[in-house]
Amino acid sequence: MHPRLIDKVLHTEPANLVACWASCGESGAVLYDFARFGPYNGIIAGGVARSETIIPGYTFDGVDGRIDIYSATTPSKLLNGGFEQAGAGGADIWDEWVETAGDGALANEGVIVHQGADACKMTAGATANTMVTNPPFVVVPGKTYRIRLWTYGDGVNAGRYKVWDNTNAAYIIPMTSTGVTGAAYEMIAVEFTAPEDCVLATLDLCCPAANGGICYFDAVEVHEKRHAFDGLEGSVLVLHKIPAAAWTDGIKRFAFQMQVDNSNLVQFRKAAANNTFEMEWQGNSSQLIFTQDPFSDTDVMRHGLGWSVAGDVVTGYYNGTPLGNSNMVFDFFGDVSAIAACIGASSNAGDNPYLGDIYLVALWSKKLTDTQFGYLGLP
Repeated sequence: MHPRLIDKVLHTEPANLVACWASCGESGAVLYDFARFGPYNGIIAGGVARSETIIPGYTFDGVDGRIDIYSATTPSKLLNGGFEQAGAGGADIWDEWVETAGDGALANEGVIVHQGADACKMTAGATANTMVTNPPFVVVPGKTYRIRLWTYGDGVNAGRYKVWDNTNAAYIIPMTSTGVTGAAYEMIAVEFTAPEDCVLATLDLCCPAANGGICYFDAVEVHEKRHAFDGLEGSVLVLHKIPAAAWTDGIKRFAFQMQVDNSNLVQFRKAAANNTFEMEWQGNSSQLIFTQDPFSDTDVMRHGLGWSVAGDVVTGYYNGTPLGNSNMVFDFFGDVSAIAACIGASSNAGDNPYLGDIYLVALWSKKLTDTQFGYLGLP
């Protein structure tokens, strides 16, 4: 099980280590769905049934047999965060939101949207008191939560937001500008920790501070921060081995996949093209692939990928050596799919099972440095 490498992993950025999955010599007929319940027990593609004793997929948190990320298993605490459900009409524009037009204006926006068919448009009046408020949501004192929203300015003015502690009648986050003035959607992410005794909190989205200023909000979410992993920053290390025959079988075989959808994913795979290995990062349809071609190493390999929005970079690694840097352009964004995030195949349906051994997969919520990947790349 390569205990020395496991020890290295557990001592590299332990505070940022989301999960560490390890298994000794499992074959490609075993599909590990790391986002949900451990091993897949059904029939793999081609009718191959697993015959090994069931072994759970190990995760770093040790809580419930899954990796806790901002995933489909932890839905947003907000209701109708995309403004897709209409209200009763008239002054009630959106279901679930309490709307305060004040001396400004609120309107459903059907053209300037980030996702779906609707967004919230706000126009400030003289007192800049226009806002929408989602119902109070339950929080746990001391737990950290993350607000992620997409917003759009008018070229000059930015929208604002605030978070209220309903239990203690105090602001957790006072009125704050999103900082997004441009006439194009940008994502902002803000964290807050629930104060002592606080069990209910409320998010307000507010108009710009200037009279006549316009802003838009869409795709608003609040998630409990578990292991702090999302698409803003992260690293993956995969220790694996591919037999000689698999390099020329013309089949794409996945060693690791973490996927929101076809536009937001991280994949490590032996490509369908012969003698080719690929590591892919894709965020908001912006695709980067680190390709090793020709490549047919049948020894134990250590492939790694690290990314950072703040650093505007994605870096691939092989046995601790950087394969090059690329600008990442967009955030890997969204809820990780429970049926397309797995180790050893392309989904938990069992297609494209890995042909080879996967000894260890580690996932961090931070982009490791070249030095750290170098350390992990040594036997």
